Amino acid sequence: MAGTDALAPEMLALEAAARAEAKGLWQQPEYAVRDAANVDDDFDSFQIVEGTVRDVAVTGDRLYFNFGRNWKRDFTLMIRRTNAGRFPGRLRGLRALEGERIRVRGWVFSLNGPAIRADHAGVLEILRE
Repeated sequence: MAGTDALAPEMLALEAAARAEAKGLWQQPEYAVRDAANVDDDFDSFQIVEGTVRDVAVTGDRLYFNFGRNWKRDFTLMIRRTNAGRFPGRLRGLRALEGERIRVRGWVFSLNGPAIRADHAGVLEILRE
């Protein structure tokens, strides 16, 4: 997995360029970036979701990144603690994402509200200007 993660920045840059030029699948509305506040109708599909992490909660063996006030309804990113080492900064770096604008890719499933599981750094972008 380390090799794949090392290529993530280059792959994300290529994706951004293709999306900006509406090339290939990036011209299709199904692959548009979704706002974390508007993912309610996207269950059981691959999505790219962007938003600001409102808070980070560590519960048992999972980290939950909540994007809205109501964690039982709003979009959530979930990462298992055992996967934290696959992300820059490990657990401490992940907890520091509170207040950051991020973009995550993955399969949207129901966990109270819409959620995505992330298991490696290649699915997550920190959006800094």
